[in-house]
Amino acid sequence: MAKYDMKPGESEEKYFKRVAKAADQRLVRLEKLAKQKDFEAVTKFAYARAMRDINVYNPGGSRFNTALQKDFEGKTDRRILRERTADVLHFLGAETSTKSGIIKDYSARADTFNRKYGTDMTWRDLAEYFNKAQNVKLERQGLASKTALRAIGIIQQIEKNIVEGVEGNLNITATDVEKDAALKVLRNRKYLAGHTYSIGERHAIKKALKTL
Repeated sequence: MAKYDMKPGESEEKYFKRVAKAADQRLVRLEKLAKQKDFEAVTKFAYARAMRDINVYNPGGSRFNTALQKDFEGKTDRRILRERTADVLHFLGAETSTKSGIIKDYSARADTFNRKYGTDMTWRDLAEYFNKAQNVKLERQGLASKTALRAIGIIQQIEKNIVEGVEGNLNITATDVEKDAALKVLRNRKYLAGHTYSIGERHAIKKALKTL
């Protein structure tokens, strides 16, 4: 029997209360986690969906485990009870409802971004990128997120070549749009949260960009 399956002889009300308490404990942990570095955005994922579900039946509420609705006979409304139980189970089953699940989710995203855009991001890099709204800042400069990420990938590859002393890396190609995007990224104090280029490093990368 799975942890959140209904137990033999357990009433629907008791089952709801049990899983709702477990879900509320998880909500509290996410709220605490949101105060930690790299995890500021955790309330935008499964947590956000949970808040929407909670507010359908308890406007202004922030927890699942609240009083159950009654029908016209004063008994527990079974339809609403089952809908609320389904909402709780959806949250408990969501990967981004736990710290380990969020790391796993971000790791998968980072792998995908790295393959698509030639970047070398860790899950923390990607979390910082989105949590600190760096992509929004770049969009204000006229850069779409995909273009900005591709530009970051180009910069990272050039940086690696410079550090390793590699000349004429034929694996790096860039369109004029991507080169322009890379230059705009470099003009920011930080192209990615947590990574700052010195004037000399920026100059070397700009010089390499011109040769692409």
